[in-house]
Amino acid sequence: MTTSIPIPLLEQSECTHLAQQAHALITLTKNPTPPNPTPPILIHEPPPGLAIRTTPSNEGKLNCAVGLAISTPLTSHALTTLEHLYAEIGLYPEIHLSETAHPSAKSLLQERGYRVVGEVGVYLLSSALSSLSGLGDGEGLEVTELVNPTAEEKEEFVAASVAGFRDTGRKEDLLALLARLATVRADTGLFVAREAGGEVVGCAALGVLETGGGEGEKIGHLYLDSTVPGYRGKGVHGALIRARLNRCRELGLKVVTLATGVGGGSARNAEREGFELGYRKDVWVYN
Repeated sequence: MTTSIPIPLLEQSECTHLAQQAHALITLTKNPTPPNPTPPILIHEPPPGLAIRTTPSNEGKLNCAVGLAISTPLTSHALTTLEHLYAEIGLYPEIHLSETAHPSAKSLLQERGYRVVGEVGVYLLSSALSSLSGLGDGEGLEVTELVNPTAEEKEEFVAASVAGFRDTGRKEDLLALLARLATVRADTGLFVAREAGGEVVGCAALGVLETGGGEGEKIGHLYLDSTVPGYRGKGVHGALIRARLNRCRELGLKVVTLATGVGGGSARNAEREGFELGYRKDVWVYN
């Protein structure tokens, strides 16, 4: 598909998102005791691209590199530097490489013992955003944005997020951490879906991200979409998508993105709301 924002700028917005995750984690872990001589949270810019390194228990969600080789080749020196940074915490880098990256990057990664273990699709909605209609909640659902949420509302959001992701196999501590990062990010809005009785049955986040383009252009990024088991297939996810699209339209954003597995349930729900697959990214890890 075509978009008003080139893929390199979309990749830059993902770099922004990842950097904000790291800054949020720093906010949550201020003044560690005792101080560590090697800072556990690190933001590294190759360039192009960005990598964050946190702690080994945070897995690839918070220990990964994005945007590499999007405009220039990935050099052996740059890859070695990345490897040294992650080696300090006993890991190799997890690299999310766009299909539009310089082709030499794949060759270098293969030569160094990396392999593809997954694929992520970046889905886009652009020109249709201003003409969307019928952005209401699903039947029997009410979706609201938590404006200046209380501590109790934030914990309710975290609990719903963990409940929705629990069956992915990730550790609950990591799931809770990812949700709490969203609650402290100044660039992120929190949304919850409630059924008629007031119970939270789903939640999601909307990030407003810098792209590095002209005139401070920003995009909307939908992430952390979670539906509580027992309510899947009942329109909760679609309602959460529509509520955030409505907010993006109010903010005057021209492009909205989300990243998910190609062909999965989340991708199908996004496509029903007008999203199209923009490009793919391979997930590379050391073999």
